[in-house]
Amino acid sequence: MIPARVPRVLRMGPARLTAGLDHCRRLDLPAHRTLHGLVEPRELGELISYANEVDMRGRGGAAFPFARKLRAVADSAGTGESVVLVNGAEGEPASSKDAMLLTRNPHLVLDGAVLAAEALGAREVVVATAGGEVAEASVAAAVAERRAANVSGGAESRVPIRVVGIKERFISGEGGALVRAVNGEEGIPPGRKKRAAQSGVDGLPTLLSNTETYAQFALLAEYGPPRSTRKWAPPRSPARSCSP
Repeated sequence: MIPARVPRVLRMGPARLTAGLDHCRRLDLPAHRTLHGLVEPRELGELISYANEVDMRGRGGAAFPFARKLRAVADSAGTGESVVLVNGAEGEPASSKDAMLLTRNPHLVLDGAVLAAEALGAREVVVATAGGEVAEASVAAAVAERRAANVSGGAESRVPIRVVGIKERFISGEGGALVRAVNGEEGIPPGRKKRAAQSGVDGLPTLLSNTETYAQFALLAEYGPPRSTRKWAPPRSPARSCSP
């Protein structure tokens, strides 16, 4: 599944997003849990407070405050259903950071998405990425690893996770185009702007953010905000993923 040779990961400072990748091409579930442990469910208010405290922002380019996205989806859903959508369809030719995370460290991304889904009471997690690529196969394998762990008596989350392979094009990662593609429509931006937090996957309130954002969210829950540990680096620090 993973090519014999993978791009070398360079870093400045302690490894967080790429912890463990110096020693293996891909972190499977046992290796991931050894490094990061099992993420315990958190209350929505606690997660929003954490995200606010470190001024966590989306890593897809717009830098929108993640806490505001969480609150918007919760308010729109009320007591109804919602969806958590991972945007792994980076159409920018010069960027490969999301593909790297989904290929080599998929469980960190899934941890963040599942954490958000449990806090929101979401119906499912959807991971959308370029169809037919190694990243899609890696995430699908990660989902299967979690299911197998639960069959064997593990304690992985039972939130359903669905992997959707979409057509790769420059506009694939635009929010409206991504939602349309996941809904089975042509993956192009809608003529009229729709907020995913109000109407996204299957018309449900949808928490839409990119791959790295969810990985960083998992690390925030693991380490906590700066006041409780010095291991966490605020999202505006150099602890971020970049493509050459």
